[in-house]
Amino acid sequence: MISSLRSRFNENFSDRQYLSFLQQLQLDYVKQIDFHVAETPVFIDRALKEKILAGGQYIIETIQTDRLVNALQQAIPPKMNVPSENSVPDVLCIDWGLVYDDKGQIVPQLIELQGFPTLLCFQIAQSEAYKKIFELPQTVESYLSGYNSKTLIDLLRKIIIADEDPNDVVLLDFKPAEQKTSIDFLYTERYLGIQSVCITDMYKRGHTLYYRNSAGKECRIKRIYNRLIFDELLQQEENIIKKGDVLFDDLDISWFAHPNWFFKLSKYTLPFLTHPYIPHSYFLDEAPAHCLSDISNYVLKPLFSFAGHGVQLDISKKDIDNIPNKHDWILQKKVEYAPIIKTPEGATKVEIRIIYTKTENASQLVPISSIARLSRGAMMGVAFNKNKTWMGSSIAFFEQ
Repeated sequence: MISSLRSRFNENFSDRQYLSFLQQLQLDYVKQIDFHVAETPVFIDRALKEKILAGGQYIIETIQTDRLVNALQQAIPPKMNVPSENSVPDVLCIDWGLVYDDKGQIVPQLIELQGFPTLLCFQIAQSEAYKKIFELPQTVESYLSGYNSKTLIDLLRKIIIADEDPNDVVLLDFKPAEQKTSIDFLYTERYLGIQSVCITDMYKRGHTLYYRNSAGKECRIKRIYNRLIFDELLQQEENIIKKGDVLFDDLDISWFAHPNWFFKLSKYTLPFLTHPYIPHSYFLDEAPAHCLSDISNYVLKPLFSFAGHGVQLDISKKDIDNIPNKHDWILQKKVEYAPIIKTPEGATKVEIRIIYTKTENASQLVPISSIARLSRGAMMGVAFNKNKTWMGSSIAFFEQ
């Protein structure tokens, strides 16, 4: 971490600045941001940045090996296989907990990964607001791979909209206006010009999907920016669930973030990875005896949960015995987050999500930005840190 910049930020911080920061993020949007945006970014030095990116590069190279390509195809649940899957994911998010190693050095430890989009556009707005309001020095930058706010927006426009008319591209979710991430959807519309559409508002004629835009005009859907989590959809009433069946038809559409990658790049992937920055993980039905006899040092996670739902930090053998479908869960070695960020409210733990996307006309995933989660509790997600200050969702600024 960059201790000098941390001290400077804390000394100069004021509530007035933070209010101005939130007001800039809010812009002309009526709805309040549904999660706490942390009072501070995270400042990461060059050495730690290199460790984080090295771990990510190992993951990217491993998931493209023939062994993993074949194994991950088995992750897609029966009847959930959506046609027209692309051979390389459009987006990958890798979550790293920051810990102390046995030498007292800060190192990353993999928490999980997902082949599913996150706050791609909101993070650009958040970065620019931190820079402007808190006058951050040019020695740190939130964007990776040489991007800046303009070139990153240009990239997102190219890879999400591709060659289509923005009116023919939709951001798809269930009740998007009610999602906690709806502020990101609003920034997506602002930066890219594409509308958020609820899956219940799509309709099909032949092999073609349609929706009505904000002006009431019928528009054909040629490309979907997918933000729909099937797990959430399956918890709705039967008539709502059936609306999702259209996605399993043979449709004349293309995808950004094809739904199959939500399953393939997930906690399902963790048992296949071996690296010093990756804690040991096992499918529950394949866990070796030494794990079960040391169960207090492991975390139990459902394969396809989202935002920390279903994670059990303190488990017993009885908990394990009571799980019927053990292959739908993993055991992961516990990660002890280090309280490394000094704040006026006390030392805070941090998790860094590195966001990777494909570049235009390329199959290689590259890092573009990050999300930081700050917490003093046992769980890192913003849903677990409500009504608390100097915690919540943030972004990392990396030493140049």
